Amino acid sequence: MNKQFTHICYTQTIYSLFLFLLMEIENKEQSLFIFSSNIPQKITNRFKNKVILDCKFKKKSKLNKYLKKWKTNKVLKTNLKNVSKNAKSYGYIFSDCIGNILKDRYEFNILEDGLANYNLIGLKKYKKNIKEFLLGGSLN
Repeated sequence: MNKQFTHICYTQTIYSLFLFLLMEIENKEQSLFIFSSNIPQKITNRFKNKVILDCKFKKKSKLNKYLKKWKTNKVLKTNLKNVSKNAKSYGYIFSDCIGNILKDRYEFNILEDGLANYNLIGLKKYKKNIKEFLLGGSLN
């Protein structure tokens, strides 16, 4: 990987990878793909400029969370050396440090794959009002 990458795609789902490719297919060769270990190997093998981050730990202790962040930062620091300072990044900004790192360093675009990542309202009302919200209504 001795190129200057102009795009970064951080994805945890096949659907968000699909969204990125729809928008930036012509820049695929100049893109660095950061995959979580949730993406099947059959798919990740099709990309040559890739980093696969292991996101699975047996126990969710504070120590494991710290070790995961430390390992992620180390891997990212090594791989982001080949990325242009004017690169566009695509990914998530919730629940992990990767989105925050990319957001702070590069122009950031959110790849959203659904409402499942957000708790919009209380759980009891959620099921009742989500259909109305998706059809263009309000959550009130």
